[in-house]
Amino acid sequence: MRARAVLYGLLLVVATAAAVLSFAALRDLALLCGFSPELAWLLPVVVDAGAAAGSLVWLGGAVPMGARRFARSLALALLGLSVAANALGHGLAAFGQGPAWWVVVIVSAVAPAVLGAVVHLAVHVGRPVPDAAPAEPDVDDDRAPPT
Repeated sequence: MRARAVLYGLLLVVATAAAVLSFAALRDLALLCGFSPELAWLLPVVVDAGAAAGSLVWLGGAVPMGARRFARSLALALLGLSVAANALGHGLAAFGQGPAWWVVVIVSAVAPAVLGAVVHLAVHVGRPVPDAAPAEPDVDDDRAPPT
């Protein structure tokens, strides 16, 4: 049991450090792409919260299989986006360059795209979990089948 507590403590340390570093990098990329300083912090919130929502559904409790598959895709896509955006932001800063126009367009599209994906995920999760075996239709033995 002690090893598990140490593992969770280390997970908390890694998660906190990674979140802070990634947050700063995504915020800086948002600033490079023209977001105002008052709003730039929302880009990492959208990406990280979307990835967390996908991860919770993917790895969580009983949900329809379609929701779990979509959640896995969403979580992995947003984690990949976070890694790529962090690298892009640092690369642009290292070489003192501004982003190309198409980078600004893509970064600006992240928030509404993630919103749509999380709403889609919520609709999937809200659907009932199908039974393991389909129910037998009610059959009245006294009636003859229609001809």
